[in-house]
Amino acid sequence: MLLNNILYAIKLLTEKKIRFGKTFIQKVLYLALPKVERDLYYIPYYYGPYSENIQLLLRSLEFSNYITYNYKSQNYSLQRDIDVKQEDTTKQRIKGVIDFLVNNHIKSTNKISNLAKVFMILDDKLIH
Repeated sequence: MLLNNILYAIKLLTEKKIRFGKTFIQKVLYLALPKVERDLYYIPYYYGPYSENIQLLLRSLEFSNYITYNYKSQNYSLQRDIDVKQEDTTKQRIKGVIDFLVNNHIKSTNKISNLAKVFMILDDKLIH
């Protein structure tokens, strides 16, 4: 499930022509995943919420040549087309986050990292 969400986010970011690396994809998923999954996968880190599981899945996708990372342009790209057969709530949330980022011109890693940090702090304060 998490793997499908990563691939879906990469597909949408690519379609929207947003350049993104590991940190950016980490933050998109943090903002989109339900709280239960955020709490399960993420910990606070230097650049905001960080998931070792997502990091390992990204490396796995690179190793299997499903995605590639261009170090010159600092951008991931899909090497295979993915077919999204069924929209679920998390995919809708991923799409909503990416639309929000595009509409608010949040396309840099620094900006999304700051947004995710604030979200993490407020999310924790509002729930507890």
